[in-house]
Amino acid sequence: MYKNNKLITYLTFISLILLFGIEGCSSARSTIELLSERHEIKRAVQKYFDAEIRGDFRSVYKCLAPSSSYRSTHTYKDYLMEAESSPVRVISYSITKIHDLRANQYQDKYPGIEKFVQVEVDVTLFYDDIKRRSMVNYDFTFIKEDGTWYKG
Repeated sequence: MYKNNKLITYLTFISLILLFGIEGCSSARSTIELLSERHEIKRAVQKYFDAEIRGDFRSVYKCLAPSSSYRSTHTYKDYLMEAESSPVRVISYSITKIHDLRANQYQDKYPGIEKFVQVEVDVTLFYDDIKRRSMVNYDFTFIKEDGTWYKG
């Protein structure tokens, strides 16, 4: 068991050295940070889109970043009226890429935000009014506030 732990530590160390050498220090740091945050980011994206698919508007609203311009100007009641009247529904999604994790460099403008990340998603929409579906690719911004990831 001790040899396995030592080997894992050694391989991790070598991997980090190679990563720093290939990508440079800041890029490697960003990559390592993205790897450590990836699971939580993915869970936040899944939580948001699963709620969209279920039509669980309360959960969708709770997935929106509290500091977002939408949530700061719209109550849940406002959102609910818009969501219920929209002919567009999410019927499926696939996360294709999580990328560009970055710290908030605009603390004066967005003091509650810790980090931003981009999440590319293939989304299949159904248009109730014309009875058609369409697959679109979006690059969403997700935001980390108070240790929690939200849709931006």
